[in-house]
Amino acid sequence: AEELTAKRRELERKERELREAEERLRKDRDALDQARKDLEGKDKNISSLEDYKRQLEKDLEAREKRIKDLESAIAERDAKSKALRDKLLEALKVFKDAGDLDVEIRNGKVYVSLSQKLLFASGSAKVDKRGLGALKTLSEVLIKNKDLNILVEGHTDSDGEAKMNWDLSSQRALAV
Repeated sequence: AEELTAKRRELERKERELREAEERLRKDRDALDQARKDLEGKDKNISSLEDYKRQLEKDLEAREKRIKDLESAIAERDAKSKALRDKLLEALKVFKDAGDLDVEIRNGKVYVSLSQKLLFASGSAKVDKRGLGALKTLSEVLIKNKDLNILVEGHTDSDGEAKMNWDLSSQRALAV
């Protein structure tokens, strides 16, 4: 009977160990299932991130192309501006050498400044003979460049009344 009791205790111990092993196995399976689910979620996240990365790369390529196009357009504009400036300086060299003319490029635009003494007598809005010659030479260069937008401004000195100077500068711009 003692042997039978010992065998029962051994059997109960083994059953307990088996239940504990089965519980550990169940926990390990649950942990494995959770790890698989986590891995699937991470795979989906990686796939989503890869799609996002591809889209960002496409956007970057498009932006780089746009930048190159803009740089090319700016370079072309600058080359045209420089060529026009050079043509104007060559055509109006006599007036430039006399200090009555300035041609410069600012922000991709060509600015031609003719001195007041070249164009007008003091207080007058009538272009004098020498000024007409300069304007004729200038217009011959501009006529050959049809794609230009031209803005004419008239200025006066600050002598006299502001309203009179305003009117005179407007009349001078119209005369030119």
